[in-house]
Amino acid sequence: GWFDFGVHGGEPGMEHRETLQSLLEAAKYGGYTSIAIFPNLRPVIDHGSMISYLLGRSEEQDIHLQVIGALSRENKGNDLAELLDMANSGAIAFSDGLYSVQSDNLMLKALKYTVPLDQIIINQPWSYDLRQGSYIHEGEVSTALGLPGEVAMAEEIMLSRDLRLAEYAQSSYLAHLITSHRSLAVLKPAKNSKNTVKASVSIRHLVACDRNIQQYDPNYKLSPPLRSHKDMLTLAKACKAGWIDAIVTNHMPVEPEKKDLEFTASAPGSIALQTGFGELCTEQNILDLETIIYFLSQSNREALGLEVPHIKKDALAELTFFDPKEEWTFDKKNNKSLSRNTPYLSKRFIGRVKGIYVKEKFISLA
Repeated sequence: GWFDFGVHGGEPGMEHRETLQSLLEAAKYGGYTSIAIFPNLRPVIDHGSMISYLLGRSEEQDIHLQVIGALSRENKGNDLAELLDMANSGAIAFSDGLYSVQSDNLMLKALKYTVPLDQIIINQPWSYDLRQGSYIHEGEVSTALGLPGEVAMAEEIMLSRDLRLAEYAQSSYLAHLITSHRSLAVLKPAKNSKNTVKASVSIRHLVACDRNIQQYDPNYKLSPPLRSHKDMLTLAKACKAGWIDAIVTNHMPVEPEKKDLEFTASAPGSIALQTGFGELCTEQNILDLETIIYFLSQSNREALGLEVPHIKKDALAELTFFDPKEEWTFDKKNNKSLSRNTPYLSKRFIGRVKGIYVKEKFISLA
């Protein structure tokens, strides 16, 4: 069964974007038997009672929900959240999710605190001092479009800081949503020395680049931004070579009032739970099928230190059934998310999920 983490939901507080039921339904139709959500909700998931509430709400749903607790109180990046309380309530990791931790001191405290908890810190490396707020890569495309670009150095500098702090604290750390080839150069020495450093990339950053923005389509406006074609190809090679530990959807629903605007004014983010597998299979020159399935079923879990369901006698089955060659179209009718912020409405994909077996029952999705 496939697993995704770092998923952005909407309930509680933003049910117009996504309810818990619609989120898990979209994940189910994407082939995922389990997902882990980020804490960026209203209220923020920064205490144990919120973890218990969400886990309890998900018990009757078809697939498993896991929760990543907030690293800082209210995701404000100032003070540590109740990490022990959340860990005891079932949090599987800690992160401020959409928000990058800017404080060196707070990051070091979190890394130290989670060592005895045997938990991993997830952070999207992004220096806000170098941020333009444009969500487009600084390069030939941004220059041609006349838009201020986001320098990849903003990611590299923060990644370097995080890796040094993680080494000092001897803690587990995951660099979330790496986007540039230069970041990989920073990452590799740290992964050579210890196995406690992990990294993830989004599916969209493996199949698209800043060239897709040339028509000013706001659905290609993502956080972090799509980088160059060279970066896209280098990320795929890094997945094959083992430098990347997880490939995630970065599913981020946004309502039309904030998305259907001109590129500079629109909010970043795209839904991706249902199309992720199709995106990877359709772009057959990016990753081979064996690599895709390895990440979705095994490596994504191992990156967070989670148990991997195995096919063996007396084990509780958790399976995803798919046809890598079947063609299908993603459209408004079969979109299970409450949001429609995606560049792929009416897109024809190769590779379709046929069903899942989870919680002791088979669910046909064909």
